[in-house]
Amino acid sequence: MNIPVSPIFTPHHIEYLILDESLLIQSFSPGILYLISDAQFLRLNEDIRQDFPELFGLEETLNAVLVGEQESFDLKGISRIDDQGEQVYLDLYVMSYKQAGATNSLILFLENVTDKMALEQRLVQATNESDLLLTSLRNSENYIQQIISSMADPLLIVNRYGTIKKVNQATQRLLEYPEKELLNCSLTQLFGEQNLLLQIIHQCDYLQENEVLQDIEVDCRTKSGKKLSIAFSCSVVNSNTLGSSNLPQKDFIYVGRDITKSQQAQHRLVSQYTATWILSAATTVEEAMPKLLRAMCENLEWDASEFWLPQYPTRTSPDLLPSLNCMTRWVAADLPLTQLSDIQQQSQFDPPQGLLSRLWETSVPEWIEDIRSEPPSGAIAAAIADGMQTAFGIAVPAQEIVGILIFWSRDRRPQDDPVIETLIAITSQLGQFIQRKRTETALIESEANLAEAQAIAHLGSWELNLVNQKMTGSDEFFRILSIDPQIESFTYLNFLEYIHPDERQTWATSIERAIAQRSTYELDFRIVRTDASGNRTTRYLNSRGKTICNPQGEPLRLIGTVMDITERKHAEMALAYQKKQTERLLQNILPVRIAERLKSSSGAIAENFDDVTVLFADIVGFTELSSQISPVQLVRLLNQIFSKFDALTEHHQLEKIKTIGDAYMVVGGLPVPRADHASAIAEIALDMLEATAQFNAETDQNFSIRIGIHTGPVVAGVIGTKKFIYDLWGDTVNTASRMESHGVAGCIQVSCATYELLQDAYELTPRGQVYIKGKGEMFTYFLLGKAQISP
Repeated sequence: MNIPVSPIFTPHHIEYLILDESLLIQSFSPGILYLISDAQFLRLNEDIRQDFPELFGLEETLNAVLVGEQESFDLKGISRIDDQGEQVYLDLYVMSYKQAGATNSLILFLENVTDKMALEQRLVQATNESDLLLTSLRNSENYIQQIISSMADPLLIVNRYGTIKKVNQATQRLLEYPEKELLNCSLTQLFGEQNLLLQIIHQCDYLQENEVLQDIEVDCRTKSGKKLSIAFSCSVVNSNTLGSSNLPQKDFIYVGRDITKSQQAQHRLVSQYTATWILSAATTVEEAMPKLLRAMCENLEWDASEFWLPQYPTRTSPDLLPSLNCMTRWVAADLPLTQLSDIQQQSQFDPPQGLLSRLWETSVPEWIEDIRSEPPSGAIAAAIADGMQTAFGIAVPAQEIVGILIFWSRDRRPQDDPVIETLIAITSQLGQFIQRKRTETALIESEANLAEAQAIAHLGSWELNLVNQKMTGSDEFFRILSIDPQIESFTYLNFLEYIHPDERQTWATSIERAIAQRSTYELDFRIVRTDASGNRTTRYLNSRGKTICNPQGEPLRLIGTVMDITERKHAEMALAYQKKQTERLLQNILPVRIAERLKSSSGAIAENFDDVTVLFADIVGFTELSSQISPVQLVRLLNQIFSKFDALTEHHQLEKIKTIGDAYMVVGGLPVPRADHASAIAEIALDMLEATAQFNAETDQNFSIRIGIHTGPVVAGVIGTKKFIYDLWGDTVNTASRMESHGVAGCIQVSCATYELLQDAYELTPRGQVYIKGKGEMFTYFLLGKAQISP
């Protein structure tokens, strides 16, 4: 049960929580949410120890405060990390709290003492430094000597002319000079003519005894040439030497601190921040690189740098090394480079073992402390000629190497791992920047190419907002509909008006199904649009799309494409018509089953049929007739006769093989075998005689035909690749042909094999022995008609 709490007024920097006897939170001030980074997790009736585990084990003490045995309790300096990752300090005070009509409670006050603790620490530090300085000044000279000898920081005592009177061992170690070389040496020899230490001496009238100047930063070089940064503090003391006015002359005590590493660390940090700012503000690589090279060189103490970009002459040879072009460089103002400038104008690799080549091949940063140890060729030789001593190279990584950075220094610099780490971080940023800019450029080109490709392919993309029914699309989408792409408002209902009335329901059904099933759809449909001339035309479109849902599975949008396939549709319809015509033509030439096989296979087709009946029919006197009438008339007559024969062939379900001049060939029993093949051929033979007689009566002609029939095995099929024809091969075909050629006009001559199959159902009369060319004597029969069935 929550304890009703009257308003409690506290200073703005103090917040409170009300606890019951079980240490459960009953109430808290609103400002607690701003005091504690994770205060949003505070809950009423939650154990305060969950948020302040420091209270575990203090339950008896807290209970004593609750019942009044102890007036209060406090915990100071509780550490927390705020939302920005900064450390904050809190003081906690616990007191008994009682309201009228309620049981005793605990009130816990929280005070943010971060600033106070920081101030106390600074005050303590400042006090300690002052105490140390005052103590040093009050000690005797011997004591000072002992301190000077034991100091870890360098100390110099100079007179008003800048001559060094005394140094400690730390100074000797730092500057790498022995004491005898430093004593009586001028500050200008160590720190240069314009150094701040000497300037302070010249302005000594402004300095009072025991006054201290701190953080006088100067640069110097050691005996070996190493560059140092030292922060000196300066104080003035009266010496034992009297001046011209019988007043003690002033000496200057300089206590230094080697800040080389801290300054380098600061510069490294500044270089990273600067690189981040430059890359975030630049719009192109060309804009960023000059600024970036200058920032890296000035902060990381390089005298010159250059950035090389790879250029591939062709993408067909992935193993071909690219040429490297020096895109930009930076050189210190006091450093005229001649040889390196010439090298940087070249667009080629160093020799195979050169620095650029190694960086490209290995992608491993390389620090060369003394470039004279390298083979003197290419950029190395040029750098040596320009007075360089140290070089550092690093490849710029992305998905591939996108560039190479080279840095040069006139000083001999030993390998500096923190500098390498800083440059690795900067080049990583640079690689991402270059890759991002390339991606942005490619995206712009891709969008332009997409728009162009959509226009060429007549392909448009669109999106339908299922909430407000607004429809957006690419320029080509609206062009397909003959709508200005700059239209401000376009809805789904507007789009439906363009769909052909006969297909609106089909479209709506497909879309509704895709939305309901959260699936895709594809549909061909027609639209009716009005062109620029005001003419209404029908176009065929293909549309594909899918439904986009939110994480809860609710449909939000429908996206898709439409492609103008009018020309393709017209081509498909024309192709379908031509295909149908071709198939009809093919089926007129070949049996249906053979035509289907031929469409699926380009090889020869050959089949054995053991029992078929072959018929040959020849028009008697056709040769003589051809000399009496024109060729056109002759062909017309022949077409009329053979058209009747074709009708008879289809009626009896037989297979016409071919016509050879005035000869007609038909077979029964293939390509689909049938048991009555002989009787079917006999029927068509009798019908052919009757059809010829009827033709003569209709055309006042006097044609007669000779028919020969034989039964036996054949091979049937199609051979060759052009002008296909279904044909028969075998002795059966030759024998049937001989039955016709050795027959009698107006008669049907059959072989013994055919006779055996027809004798029971047809009337046949023996012709007797007939000499057949190529066969010799054969016994044949004449088919007269169907047998008369006795009543």
